[in-house]
Amino acid sequence: MDIDGFKQVNDELGHLAGDELLCELAGTLNSRLRSSDRAARLGGDEFAVLLLCVDEDDVAHITEELAVRLRDAVEDRIALSISIGTELLGPASAGVSDVLDAADQAMYVAKQRRASQQSLHGGLRTAAEGTGEMASLRALLAAVNARDSYTASHSREVVRLARSVSRRLGLGEIETIEVEHVALLHDVGKIAIPDAILRKPRSLTEHEQTLMRQHPVVGAEILASTPELAHLAPAVRAEHERWDGGGYPDGLAGQAIPVASRIVFVCDAYHAMTSDRPYRRAMSPQAARRELARSAGTQFCPDAVDALLDVLALTAAPV
Repeated sequence: MDIDGFKQVNDELGHLAGDELLCELAGTLNSRLRSSDRAARLGGDEFAVLLLCVDEDDVAHITEELAVRLRDAVEDRIALSISIGTELLGPASAGVSDVLDAADQAMYVAKQRRASQQSLHGGLRTAAEGTGEMASLRALLAAVNARDSYTASHSREVVRLARSVSRRLGLGEIETIEVEHVALLHDVGKIAIPDAILRKPRSLTEHEQTLMRQHPVVGAEILASTPELAHLAPAVRAEHERWDGGGYPDGLAGQAIPVASRIVFVCDAYHAMTSDRPYRRAMSPQAARRELARSAGTQFCPDAVDALLDVLALTAAPV
């Protein structure tokens, strides 16, 4: 579950009020749960709940009541809404991580549906379109996961970072969702990269690097051919463009690079630097942060770097 528009609380009432609100919501959440259930704060304004021995009807009833109780707990001070996504974990489930991802994606659909219902103009996609988008996203993510499990897990971690950075930068809910989707799919083009290159235990040759650098182009082409996801294609194509114009594939620079691309690029780089790969050991989080600061304004958008460093400082650990 995710608190919609929580940044507005911090902006209008102050961060201390935001902290108090989170504590109050956590208390309300715990007061509704059974002794066998468990609730946790995942970070920022996100919470997760594990409900034991329930079916779909139980989950629907409990989540509806939770949303009402959480709203009622603070409605005398601020208008609040909660987006909730659920998924059942059972004997036939692929695994805990996959179930969590499915619940996370269902939450995005709920958030998109609420945003589209609240909008009075035509610039937002409709709830039905949002649902089709999630179905297409899931299909592509399944293909990526089957192709390379590291790429899939890496993308999930980049999403979590990119979401926090987007909020730190003050992006709206719909913009943040788009950043999350670009983060999920930024490496989808790697399904076309040969295994010999993708899993090579040594540094790539110049020719292999040239082939690897085609993955944003391939990813954009895949998305452009999928009507529900075509709007994400330009940002996925530009995800490796550098702030100084020295990136690829088009040599875009500065503000010409889509904001989603700029955010995902720096989050992608941080997670890659702090992860073990077949050809090198991971950097320490401290060394990776120094590298981000050093490359701000050249490789990376300086605002995106500042926001990510703030996020990492608040969490006191790499995500």
